Order: sequence, then structure tokens, then C-alpha cells
Amino acid sequence: MKYTDILEPVIQILKEANGAFQTPYQICFRLQERDPALWARLADEYQSAEEDISMGAGTGTNYSPASFVSHALEYHSRENPRIQRADFACAGVTFRDVKPADTDTVVSIWSIRN
Repeated sequence: MKYTDILEPVIQILKEANGAFQTPYQICFRLQERDPALWARLADEYQSAEEDISMGAGTGTNYSPASFVSHALEYHSRENPRIQRADFACAGVTFRDVKPADTDTVVSIWSIRN
């Protein structure tokens, strides 16, 4: 899978947030709801070692669909200054029962200026 494969739907998700920042986990949940086929490709390519955990803590791997989304946005933000990144202290935070993989540090959050 290439970053460009998810760029359009991810940018649309960010635009619909009207400037609010979102985590890669939140973006992944929206991808899963809106485009199950794309989500299946992404989840299949970046499989968890644990069948019931698709991303975050407990996957048994360092690279997940959420990681891919974050890296894709980081890559495209170099060409599109409207894509903005910030860091969010995520200790104790979960997203739909998904704990970020690195809960003692930070997770990237993303926005796009409309």
C-alpha cells in the first residue's frame, strides 16, 4: 500500500473536522466506517500479531494502520502546508477501547486548514 492510496479519504476526514485535530486512531475508525474495502487492505497489509487488536497497544508489532496514516500525513504535509501536526500527551487515553501503543509519551494529532 502506498501513502497516496489513503490520501484522498484521509484528507476528506480531516476537512470534515473543520480544523479540529484528530489522532490517527480516530482517522482509522472513520476509514473503517466509510470505506470498509480500503480499511481491509490497510489492516491486511499492517496486520497485528493479535487477531482481536487491529492497532495500538497489544498488537505485537511496531507498525499498524494508525502508524501508516500518521506517516502518510507526515509525508504529505511536506508538500501541503495546510496539513498540520501537533503532539498530544496520551497517557491514560483510549480511543474506542484502543490504547495508543506508546501510552507513556505522545501521539501525533492532525488537522487541515480549510
